[in-house]
Amino acid sequence: MKLIPELREACAANAAMLGAAFISGREAASFFAVAGWASWAGIAVSSVLFGALMGMLCNFARITGAATLPGIYYSRLDARCGDAISVVHALLMLMMGAVALSTAGELGLLSLNLPNPVPVSALVTLLTALALTCRGMRPLSSIALVTIPACILFFAALALDPRPSGAGVFIETDTYDISGNLPAAVFLGALFAFLKSAMAGGVAAARSRGLAPRKFGVCCGAILALVAGTANWALQCAGPEVWGLSLPSVVLAARWGVAGYYLSIYVMWLGCISLLSCAIGSLTALFSARVSRPAAALFTSAGIALMSVTGLKPLVSVGYPMLGWLCAICLGALAVFCERRPRRKAIASSSK
Repeated sequence: MKLIPELREACAANAAMLGAAFISGREAASFFAVAGWASWAGIAVSSVLFGALMGMLCNFARITGAATLPGIYYSRLDARCGDAISVVHALLMLMMGAVALSTAGELGLLSLNLPNPVPVSALVTLLTALALTCRGMRPLSSIALVTIPACILFFAALALDPRPSGAGVFIETDTYDISGNLPAAVFLGALFAFLKSAMAGGVAAARSRGLAPRKFGVCCGAILALVAGTANWALQCAGPEVWGLSLPSVVLAARWGVAGYYLSIYVMWLGCISLLSCAIGSLTALFSARVSRPAAALFTSAGIALMSVTGLKPLVSVGYPMLGWLCAICLGALAVFCERRPRRKAIASSSK
C-alpha cells in the first residue's frame, strides 16, 4: 500500500524528534505521565501545537523554496536572524547527534558481548545513519516507517501487560508531583511541542516542499498523539512508581525476561538511528551550499563523533536542553514576527 506523501514525511518528522530519551519512557514520564489524568490534556495540546508548527514550516518552505530551517529565517525575517539561527540550529543538531551517538554506545555496553562494545556500537550506528543520509533525507522516511510502528507497538504491549512492574527494586530519580494539575499539564505539553518542533524543523524544511501544509501538519499532530498516547497509556497503567525512574520502559519490559530486555534496547537503538540521521541530514543540508555533500556529511559526522566524547551525562544535563529551548524560543519568534508576504529578494545561499 502506497502512503500519501504527507503521511510518509510526517512519520520522518516524528521519528526525528523521538530518540532514545522518549522511547526509554523518561521524556514521556517527565512531560506527560507525571500529570496523571491531566496528562491526556497535555498530549492533546502538544499534538495540536506540534502539528500547527510543522504545518507552518511546511508552508514557509513551500513559499520560500528554502531547504533548511535557517533558510526559512533568512527569507521570512532578515539576514541577522538567519545568521543567528544558523549557528544555534547547527549547535543543536551537533548536540542531538552527539547524544544519540553516546546513547548508542551505552546500548552497546548493555547488549554486546565484545571486547570494546561502546566504540563498536557507536561506529555501527554512525555508519548506518551516514548511509541513510549520504544522498539526502529521503531514506529517513523509510527508517521512520519502521521506528514509528515499532515504538507504538512496544508501548502498547507494555500497557496491555497487567503484571506488576517490579519497579520498587530500582533507585528512583528526582521527580515532581503535578498529578491532576491541568494548567501544568497543558504548559508542559506546549513546551514539549516547541522543543520537538525545533528538533524536527530541519526535516520539515528539507522534506515538506511540495506537500500540502495543512495535511502535513494534521499528519504530524496525529502521529505524535498516537505515539505519546501509547507511551502515556503504558506509564499510567504502571503507576507513579515508575515515573521517576531513569528508564521506565526498560523496567516495564523486564517483565518479559531476556527477550524484553533486548527488545527495549533494539527499539531505543532505532530511536538513536532516527535522531542521528536527522542531525547528520540537517547539518549536511546546511553545509552543502559551501562544500560538496559527501564532504559536508563527513565533516558533520566527525564533529558529532568528537562532541560525543564529552559523554552522555554532560550533554543531556547541560548543553542539549539549553540549545533545545533556545531553538524553541526562536521558533516561536518565527511564528509571531514573520512577514505576512514572502520576501522578494533571493534566499540566502545556505537555504539551498
